[in-house]
Amino acid sequence: MFEDKRLWMGLNNPELSTSELHAGVIGIPYDGSVSHKSGAAKAPDILRTISIDKKPVTENLVSLKGLKLKDFGNVEIDNDNALFTQTSIKKTVLPIVEAGVIPVVLGGDHSITSAVVSTFRKKNELGILWIDSHPDLMNTYKGLKGKKESKWNHACPLRRICELPFINTRNCLLYTSPS
Repeated sequence: MFEDKRLWMGLNNPELSTSELHAGVIGIPYDGSVSHKSGAAKAPDILRTISIDKKPVTENLVSLKGLKLKDFGNVEIDNDNALFTQTSIKKTVLPIVEAGVIPVVLGGDHSITSAVVSTFRKKNELGILWIDSHPDLMNTYKGLKGKKESKWNHACPLRRICELPFINTRNCLLYTSPS
C-alpha cells in the first residue's frame, strides 16, 4: 500500500477501509511475457509519479474531490513464472472486486488482463471491448521473454478471457486496427 496522500491528484486515502472506497489502484509491474523489449513493468510507478502533479479534475473541469480512492501498491510478481504472477494478480484483485470497489489496474504487459477479468464472476453480465492491433487469441505463444511456449503470453489474454466459464463470447467485441 502506498501511504503518500499526494498520489492520484491528492485523492489517495490510505486510511480508508475497502468498504469505504469507490476505486482501488493496483500496480502490476510485469513484463515477463513480452516477446521483444521489456519496460512495461515500469509503468505503475511512473504513473504514480506523474499523478502527484495533477489536479483532481477531468478534462471538462469536473471535480473528482469526492472520489474515495486507495492505492493498494503493487502485486507480487515473478517475471520468470507466469502462473505465479497470474495467481498473485487474482489473489490481490479478487477481494477488491468482491467488495464492490472498481479496480484501477496499472500494467505491465497486457498478459495480466485475463487474471484481472477472471475476478469478475457474474455470469453473462460482463462485456469485453478489446481494442488492439492484434486479436490476442493465440492459444500459446513463445512467452517469458521468448524463452518458452506459454498460454499466459501477451498474445493470448483474450483467448484466456473467452475461456472463462462466466464469459459469454457474444458479449465480446474485438477491434483490430488495419495494418
